[in-house]
Amino acid sequence: MPFVFKSKKISADTEKETKIHPAGAWKNYSKVRRINAEQCRNQIGNKIIDVENISLSYENKAVVNNLSFQVYQGDYFCIVGENGSGKTTLLDALLGLKKPDCGKIDLLDSLKRNDIGFLPQHTEVQRDFPATVFEIVMSGCIGRHSKGPFLSKNDRQTAFTNMEKLGITSLSSRSYRELSGGQQQRVLLARALCSATRVLMLDEPVTGLDPKAASDMYSLVHDINKKEGITIIMISHDISSVLKYASHVLCLDRSKYFFGPVENFIKYRDKACEKQYGDDALYGNSDAYKFGGTDIN
Repeated sequence: MPFVFKSKKISADTEKETKIHPAGAWKNYSKVRRINAEQCRNQIGNKIIDVENISLSYENKAVVNNLSFQVYQGDYFCIVGENGSGKTTLLDALLGLKKPDCGKIDLLDSLKRNDIGFLPQHTEVQRDFPATVFEIVMSGCIGRHSKGPFLSKNDRQTAFTNMEKLGITSLSSRSYRELSGGQQQRVLLARALCSATRVLMLDEPVTGLDPKAASDMYSLVHDINKKEGITIIMISHDISSVLKYASHVLCLDRSKYFFGPVENFIKYRDKACEKQYGDDALYGNSDAYKFGGTDIN
């Protein structure tokens, strides 16, 4: 949760006002001056990720070639493309879990790895994890500081705040494995938010969810982006939701890509769909520059 104070010296009154409480914290959050998306866009040096000419491979097979794009604080950035186009491999590289074969990824504007929260794809192993909801959410605080595995009172308050924000406080003592798929994803999202002070990355967060739970998840992520100014970087196959919520789209298709604002992606996509279905359909064609994006072979 990215709090911004005018000075490092905090008065007693300010300290009292900005204290996070386990109950009612989300309702009282407006008392704290926070970053919102518009403020982030107006800040000097607001580019936070710069990807320059990177190439990536998966199991010794090239999946991304000569890719460049930028992410700004407050963006809702969606990565789309067919299976095998390198979306998850790219997300691993942005997280620092995979080194590019060539090119570079720079974190700018004082962004650090521990400012980034991550919600991976939901697997069967995760669904049967033997722990309570609170224990799982609290584990997201590990890595925010260098005090090892020992969690502080502030960490507990952060966990309660994010649980309340996502409406799962009443599930605190429940076993994670007993929850529905939608409830489990809310728990994992609360966990990711415990470490996401500036950026939240999500890999297909609605996989396996029913339509109602998927809609709720997209709405929650949208609120996090708009109310807190947290930058969203999300892999999704749900094009309708991408068009509804995203500010920018990166579309991967073999060695081609489109990168640009969502309104330009709509024009690009519509133009591509007019062509015969094949290598140039939907995602990749040579007309990206006409629609305000970037296209590369």
